[in-house]
Amino acid sequence: VLLDIAAIETGLNVQLAHGVSPNVFLTGGAGFNNYEFENIDRSDDRIDVNLGANWRLNKSIWLESNFELRDSSSPVQEFTENRVMFRMRVFP
Repeated sequence: VLLDIAAIETGLNVQLAHGVSPNVFLTGGAGFNNYEFENIDRSDDRIDVNLGANWRLNKSIWLESNFELRDSSSPVQEFTENRVMFRMRVFP
């Protein structure tokens, strides 16, 4: 049995960035998304919030740190997820 599940995503997301200095940027965002599944009676809501900071070491290397909170309500499984991420980005 092949099950074809597709969803229509509707949402609103806002992202902000503020330069504290030429090399340091603070970021933040929030969003709400709704997923309406076709062929099954299911609708999921998801709320995302994120805060972070970016530090430009030089024109080629950035260090980033972020905190993300994701809350999902679903008839299948509800969850809340917290993530702390550190990343180094290298540009050629």
